[in-house]
Amino acid sequence: MFPGDGTGEQTVPPCLELLALACEACGGVTLDCTVSPADSPAASPADWPTDCPIAARDSDAILLGSAGGAPRWRAALDLYASVRPVRGLPGVAGPLADPRAAALDILLVHGCGSTQDGHERLVGTAARLTLSRARDRARAVDPANATRRGGPRSDVAMSEDAYMAAPPRLTRIDEFDEFDEFDEFDGVDGVDRSDRVGTDHTSGESGSARFRRRFRQVTGEFELRTDASRIDTLAMNLVLRPWEYDVLVGEHRSGSTLAALGTALAGGPDYAPAADIGDRHALFRPGHGGAAEPARRVGIGRANPTALFLSAAMMLEWLGERHGCQPAREAGERLRRAIEDAFRDGELAIRERGGKAGTAEITAAVRAALIDGRAAAGGHRSIA
Repeated sequence: MFPGDGTGEQTVPPCLELLALACEACGGVTLDCTVSPADSPAASPADWPTDCPIAARDSDAILLGSAGGAPRWRAALDLYASVRPVRGLPGVAGPLADPRAAALDILLVHGCGSTQDGHERLVGTAARLTLSRARDRARAVDPANATRRGGPRSDVAMSEDAYMAAPPRLTRIDEFDEFDEFDEFDGVDGVDRSDRVGTDHTSGESGSARFRRRFRQVTGEFELRTDASRIDTLAMNLVLRPWEYDVLVGEHRSGSTLAALGTALAGGPDYAPAADIGDRHALFRPGHGGAAEPARRVGIGRANPTALFLSAAMMLEWLGERHGCQPAREAGERLRRAIEDAFRDGELAIRERGGKAGTAEITAAVRAALIDGRAAAGGHRSIA
């Protein structure tokens, strides 16, 4: 764990306490955690050398308290998929008046921008997450999940009836019109498109066209519904009817743009967890990165730790999925539900929302929810 810059020194200690409580409540989970001191030269990824610290490279997961600066850690750890849950918290009002928005639950996956061509791994990750979410929804229909569905590259199993009751849906985010994909259109309007972003000058294929091609190739090996929408249309529909979407996948630029919109829809950056996923490592962090924290919160106990707490819950769930450790998955779910219960009655509000809650008050409320058993396991939703 790296406290990083900004408010990390305030939020990391209570986060470690809640992680320990959640793991203790589920049993069978022991985290071997190393904390880098806040004053360490490598405490913030902005200060990391090109080759990451050995403690980070040797870890399964990395948790950042608050970190800004250049994202050199993504390239050093080969992280290629940024996973951004867009999920509202009970008791935390979002900007949408429609009551259906209270159940907002979208997963947005986009490229990290650290690899030249990670489209296949990015889309594969999004497809597996889509099927995992469908599997978890289907548990209410058929807890046995006895029949394998999902395709040759999927390790997700569910019955036929459960699959049909909650079909998985993956939406591709397009940056350009579909005709940009076809070479025969190049030049017909007198415009040379060879300088388009990400263009392969050997084949003449644009980066967006390459992403669409990879999307079709990879998703063809999974049993899921797919569709596509331009980023401008998606931005409009995410405000008008976000409940119609399940998982969105896009390149770094388009995905990170919609992630910012999703953060606002879910209540703001104080409630936005994030993860950067690779084959070997995963890095979990507040979605706002730390730089967005108002300076007036630093050092006076007013930092909102909710985004870090939610990121820690994601980390436990991911570790459980990756290592086949059910108690870790349950611990992550238990922590997430404790956070939801802490905010549910609407009385726990930060100063920016008219309340008086700071780091200590939010931590105490989540701790109480963990201890009194209200956050019992159930209804798991996969995130990685």
